[in-house]
Amino acid sequence: MLACQRICRRSIFSFLPRPPFLGGGGSTRIHAKRHGERALLGYSPEQLFDVVIDVDSYAEFIPWCSGSKILKRNPDNTMNAELKIGFKPFEERYTSHISYARPRVVYVNVQEGRLFHHLKTEWVFSEGPKPNSCDLNFSVDFAFASVLHQRVAEMFFHEVSSTMTSAFEKRCRAVYGKPSLTMRTL
Repeated sequence: MLACQRICRRSIFSFLPRPPFLGGGGSTRIHAKRHGERALLGYSPEQLFDVVIDVDSYAEFIPWCSGSKILKRNPDNTMNAELKIGFKPFEERYTSHISYARPRVVYVNVQEGRLFHHLKTEWVFSEGPKPNSCDLNFSVDFAFASVLHQRVAEMFFHEVSSTMTSAFEKRCRAVYGKPSLTMRTL
């Protein structure tokens, strides 16, 4: 019975980081998460680019984004934007620097905020195999600033990362209508 209690207690609390003086060592280290996705979409690179660069509309269609606004547009194809993500009462804001080359690429880097240690996103748009189609390469590399946020993110990482491309495809459908082909991952 005592052995069972130890095993149960160990498994229940195994998700908590152990402090270094209890042998936890690096368990509180922040680890980067990476996700890459390649997809073929039934919209032109220009159309997809325009949806990705329309940061002011993100709160309308991106899951867990409750606020989004462009703070400043610069003449050198860069801008600064603020996003609010999470769900009440757990919402965080962060500011990103966005650089782009229409209609081929969008790069996003977090500048300010307590949520991320770093966040880098890259969107690359290429012509698809038929007119009005796009070969999209999307990647995100991030690490949360706190171990607590990291632990929560690990539980939902796959769900969140797998919904991003489809959220943008659905937005294209709402803005431009029916796609020229059915979206598929490559």
